Amino acid sequence: MEPLILKSILNSQGFPEGFLTALRQAASELKVKRIALVGGSVRDGLLINRSQQILPNRNKNDIDLVIEGSAKELVGILTKCLGEDTITCSRSYEAYDTVKLKFNGVEIDFATSREESYCLPGENPSIKASVLEKDLARRDFKVNAMAIELLSQEFLDPFGGINDLKAGKLNFLHSKSVEEDPTRVIRAARYSARLGFELTPEGIKQVKSTISNWPWEDLSTNKCITNQHLPALSTRLRMEFELLFEKEPWKIAIKNLQDWGALSLLDNHLQKDKEWSRRLHWGLQLGLPLLTVLIAGTNKPLKVAKRLQLSQKQQKLLQESHELKEILIERSLENYHENSLVPSYWCKFLESSGWQPESVALAISMNAPMRHYLLRWLLRWRKQISPKSAKTLLMEGWEEGPRLGEELNRLRLNEIDKCELKKQ
Repeated sequence: MEPLILKSILNSQGFPEGFLTALRQAASELKVKRIALVGGSVRDGLLINRSQQILPNRNKNDIDLVIEGSAKELVGILTKCLGEDTITCSRSYEAYDTVKLKFNGVEIDFATSREESYCLPGENPSIKASVLEKDLARRDFKVNAMAIELLSQEFLDPFGGINDLKAGKLNFLHSKSVEEDPTRVIRAARYSARLGFELTPEGIKQVKSTISNWPWEDLSTNKCITNQHLPALSTRLRMEFELLFEKEPWKIAIKNLQDWGALSLLDNHLQKDKEWSRRLHWGLQLGLPLLTVLIAGTNKPLKVAKRLQLSQKQQKLLQESHELKEILIERSLENYHENSLVPSYWCKFLESSGWQPESVALAISMNAPMRHYLLRWLLRWRKQISPKSAKTLLMEGWEEGPRLGEELNRLRLNEIDKCELKKQ
């Protein structure tokens, strides 16, 4: 690759002033011979260089470096060179010998180059330190397996990632990429949606083949293993979906996953779900956590939520919203009496049961019966206050106690009914 292009890519990373010089000094002191800019930093740098446009969701202040040597030791020497007062944040992960630091507002990840092996499909890999080429070989896609060696400014592309980049294609790095780590399917959907790239026919075939063989068999025990038995996989699935909903064009990504048959990694019922787009639209409008809204479309949402280790709050939302929906379905089968169309009826019904507003919102997104009443309660009625204050009632002769609260609520409900009647 032309030196000017490499220089342009390095300049686009936003390295803090003096950082590269200090990095070379630290590498020399530690006798580290190779440090490389890797992964998305190189991929996006090449794309920006070609299009001269800023990529959507591109974080300029997030740099990934791989070192043939100890990342922790290198960062220690680098910190001494730059001064501890310039390092504002530092986190270390001993198991993988990785360090994250923030230097003049720029986040930089340092990792020791390593190779990986998988004892079981979907389990966390076993790792050992290795050379840069082995580190590139453990990655997910060919477009993410390129590097720029900083000391020699050599461009490394052992798998032809630049050709896929030019063609706008996503190719898994090898034939067992998805089998080893099914979360790579979620990343494929993310990158496809964000970059406008297409997963190759070979990649789609690999996804479908892996999914069709799910659950897999552990040859050592002759037992089937699923993501329920692999907590590490379940955790990574949750994290990948959270990233998808946080940063990516999620509607395109979820459609890709369903087209590839990959939503069955979460739940088979969800793979067949035709309502996810409408449900997620309402969830977005009502400010709900979108992964929770997606899971709400399964036939056993609590089971899926527990497997993915969703928070207790999100599990409670799923439980309450499904209880509410079931009650509304039962009541919709009966003849609603005239009072059930009055706003105060719905206020009493919802407020006496103690459901959280977020649970009611989730039931709305799930297309619960009589949801227009739920929506009015959520957005208007529950916020209505009594036309008279407690102080006024006390001045009128009421005494403090439960009856005072009941009277305030009665006045509030009457006011809600009155306001709604005027709008009709």
